[in-house]
Amino acid sequence: MTELSSLIHFFSSGVQELGGLVETVGHEDYEFILPNSLKAKTDNGYLRLNMGSHPLTVNSPVIETLCEVLSEKVCVARAFLNPQRIQGGDLQEKWTRRFHLAHGRPTLVHSVVEETAHALIHVKAAFVSESKEEHLYQVALNLTTGTAQPHVATSADSLFLDPVPRYGDIPGFCPLPFDVWAPALETAFASVSEADVEKFKQRQERFVARDLTRIEDYFSQMATELIRQQSRLDSAASPHVKAALQSRRAALDLEYRKKREDIREKHRLVVEPRVYAVLLVFQPWIKCLFQLSSRDNSREATFFWDPVLKDFQPILCGSCRTPTTAITLQTQTLLCPACTKKL
Repeated sequence: MTELSSLIHFFSSGVQELGGLVETVGHEDYEFILPNSLKAKTDNGYLRLNMGSHPLTVNSPVIETLCEVLSEKVCVARAFLNPQRIQGGDLQEKWTRRFHLAHGRPTLVHSVVEETAHALIHVKAAFVSESKEEHLYQVALNLTTGTAQPHVATSADSLFLDPVPRYGDIPGFCPLPFDVWAPALETAFASVSEADVEKFKQRQERFVARDLTRIEDYFSQMATELIRQQSRLDSAASPHVKAALQSRRAALDLEYRKKREDIREKHRLVVEPRVYAVLLVFQPWIKCLFQLSSRDNSREATFFWDPVLKDFQPILCGSCRTPTTAITLQTQTLLCPACTKKL
């Protein structure tokens, strides 16, 4: 695809994504009915372009305007992972290698191939204090299980993503509600941004310490001068003068405390993350129903074999919701080792 055809495709797709209309007239002419978000920035609801006489160019006003409007939206795209082989072989044997069930045994009841999707989420985080600095992060979640998918976040460029599915007719994807996997998104973002947050906090603490030292020196000198003035008063000094000095000392202490609070507020770090793009990566995997039996309990549980990773996905602890591969069956609940110790 040439640069010109790429730009017209980008512009046409962007206009349609924002709710506008596009019509091809002949070989080189395009007519656009612009959406309100673009109309407000161009003062024109209609645009006709002739690629021969007025071709689109990078950094042209109309392209820059579209990019500006799109940057205010959350852009969503999709791609597909097409593994060469979907079936997982002896899934029960592979389950026993992946998981440890304390004092129990698993039995594979049945399995079925179905579609799932990972959300590769691009987050722009603003670190705001007396200044503002922005960083970009990538996190990935599976929308069937709500668990983090670090391999998708770190290896998206090497996963051989395709524009269309090639894994045949299988049951379609049904995502979890947003409020179910939103906490996992917050946890994943906190994990990838932790080092930067700590770096910014340490920098702000240095600024706080510097400014506190400066005002402490200033107010210490002011207090020393008031004390000196009070010590020079003799017993004959009027009550009015003594009260005035006491009032000035109290006002100085009050102002000192306020300045300290102002400094801490000035350098307080606020992290403002915003999702600005999402890539939905669809793929097939195998949904497996296992019967888990221990000494006193038995229950069925669902596990997922990933043919891309050639491994099972961890399961979420029934108490703390942490992904785990070491599980204990406790009164019909699957617990991780940490939650098992609390019993």
